Amino acid sequence: MSFKIALSDRKVEAIMASSNSITKKVVTKFVSNLWAKLRKERAGMENACLIYDNTSCHINKEVNEFLQRKEICVLSIPPYSPQLN
Repeated sequence: MSFKIALSDRKVEAIMASSNSITKKVVTKFVSNLWAKLRKERAGMENACLIYDNTSCHINKEVNEFLQRKEICVLSIPPYSPQLN
Protein backbone atom coordinates (compact mmCIF):
# COMPACT_ATOMS: atom_id res chain seq x y z
CA MET A 1 0.00 0.00 0.00
CA SER A 2 1.30 3.43 -0.94
CA PHE A 3 0.13 6.76 0.43
CA LYS A 4 0.34 10.40 -0.55
CA ILE A 5 -0.61 12.91 2.10
CA ALA A 6 -0.90 16.67 1.66
CA LEU A 7 -0.51 18.81 4.77
CA SER A 8 -0.94 22.52 5.16
CA ASP A 9 -0.43 24.92 8.00
CA ARG A 10 -4.05 24.24 8.97
CA LYS A 11 -4.86 20.54 8.47
CA VAL A 12 -4.49 17.38 6.44
CA GLU A 13 -5.68 18.60 3.05
CA ALA A 14 -5.79 15.32 1.13
CA ILE A 15 -4.93 11.65 1.45
CA MET A 16 -4.52 9.17 -1.35
CA ALA A 17 -4.02 5.45 -0.81
CA SER A 18 -3.21 3.04 -3.59
CA SER A 19 -2.54 -0.66 -3.72
CA ASN A 20 -0.89 -0.11 -7.11
CA SER A 21 2.31 1.74 -7.92
CA ILE A 22 2.09 5.49 -7.71
CA THR A 23 3.05 6.70 -11.15
CA LYS A 24 3.80 10.17 -12.47
CA LYS A 25 0.28 10.27 -13.92
CA VAL A 26 -1.22 9.55 -10.49
CA VAL A 27 0.99 12.21 -8.85
CA THR A 28 0.07 14.77 -11.51
CA LYS A 29 -3.64 14.14 -10.94
CA PHE A 30 -3.23 14.25 -7.15
CA VAL A 31 -1.39 17.60 -7.26
CA SER A 32 -3.83 19.04 -9.79
CA ASN A 33 -6.88 18.04 -7.72
CA LEU A 34 -5.25 19.31 -4.54
CA TRP A 35 -4.47 22.66 -6.16
CA ALA A 36 -8.07 23.03 -7.38
CA LYS A 37 -9.38 22.19 -3.90
CA LEU A 38 -7.08 24.70 -2.20
CA ARG A 39 -7.91 27.47 -4.67
CA LYS A 40 -11.63 26.88 -4.06
CA GLU A 41 -11.35 26.78 -0.26
CA ARG A 42 -8.87 29.64 0.04
CA ALA A 43 -10.07 32.24 -2.41
CA GLY A 44 -7.33 34.76 -1.60
CA MET A 45 -4.44 32.30 -1.73
CA GLU A 46 -1.78 33.66 -4.04
CA ASN A 47 1.04 31.20 -3.65
CA ALA A 48 1.87 27.71 -2.49
CA CYS A 49 4.93 25.59 -1.96
CA LEU A 50 5.20 21.87 -2.56
CA ILE A 51 7.76 19.90 -0.56
CA TYR A 52 8.56 16.41 -1.77
CA ASP A 53 11.27 13.81 -1.86
CA ASN A 54 13.19 12.64 -4.92
CA THR A 55 10.97 9.67 -5.77
CA SER A 56 10.96 9.23 -9.54
CA CYS A 57 7.18 9.68 -9.77
CA HIS A 58 7.56 13.15 -8.20
CA ILE A 59 10.31 14.27 -10.54
CA ASN A 60 8.71 14.19 -13.95
CA LYS A 61 7.94 16.52 -16.79
CA GLU A 62 4.16 16.53 -16.37
CA VAL A 63 4.19 17.44 -12.67
CA ASN A 64 6.95 20.02 -13.14
CA GLU A 65 5.13 21.68 -16.06
CA PHE A 66 1.92 21.85 -14.01
CA LEU A 67 3.76 23.38 -11.05
CA GLN A 68 5.43 25.96 -13.29
CA ARG A 69 2.13 26.92 -14.97
CA LYS A 70 0.50 27.42 -11.57
CA GLU A 71 3.60 29.17 -10.20
CA ILE A 72 3.87 26.75 -7.29
CA CYS A 73 7.31 26.76 -5.71
CA VAL A 74 8.98 23.41 -5.16
CA LEU A 75 11.35 22.37 -2.41
CA SER A 76 12.91 18.96 -2.81
CA ILE A 77 14.10 17.01 0.20
CA PRO A 78 17.72 15.92 -0.29
CA PRO A 79 18.28 12.23 -1.05
CA TYR A 80 18.82 9.94 1.94
CA SER A 81 17.20 12.31 4.44
CA PRO A 82 14.71 10.12 6.30
CA GLN A 83 14.54 12.61 9.17
CA LEU A 84 12.84 15.04 6.75
CA ASN A 85 10.24 12.61 5.39
